[in-house]
Amino acid sequence: NAISYSDKTVSSGNTYWYHVIASGAPSSNPSNVVSIEISLPPQLLDTKVPMIGSITDFVRQGNFGYVASGDKLIIVDFSNPSRQKIVGELAMAGAYSIAVKDSYVFVNYWQNSKQYLGAINISNSQAPVLEGSAEIPINLASNFLISENRLYVAQADARLTVVDIS
Repeated sequence: NAISYSDKTVSSGNTYWYHVIASGAPSSNPSNVVSIEISLPPQLLDTKVPMIGSITDFVRQGNFGYVASGDKLIIVDFSNPSRQKIVGELAMAGAYSIAVKDSYVFVNYWQNSKQYLGAINISNSQAPVLEGSAEIPINLASNFLISENRLYVAQADARLTVVDIS
């Protein structure tokens, strides 16, 4: 399994909390979102949130983490680092890249061999709702970035697409 860095939040003083993703696990084994406290010496916290299938993207905003896990969007509550837990899910076949702005998660996903961008309302983390989606001419989004009301999509074929999300 590969470990990929995803987010850093300063906790206090010189102690940092990192949320990392263990990905690439065989589909029969769960992947995990784990927390690591970076201090002297570094130590892996004994907390994991089991995920089934591969994790393709992870974004954290405030106390919540948003995970694209192949066939769904998963919302994880990180408010208590020693008791992280899944609080919400939304089925989304082929969920791949995600970005968060305010109370929306933007996800690119596959449906009927076509790629879509979905806007998911996460104001209630326990019951996320797909409020809208549109077929988009994106060839496997590899990274999302939001700036103001624009979603920038880096594509696997070396193209950049800009989407108005206002």
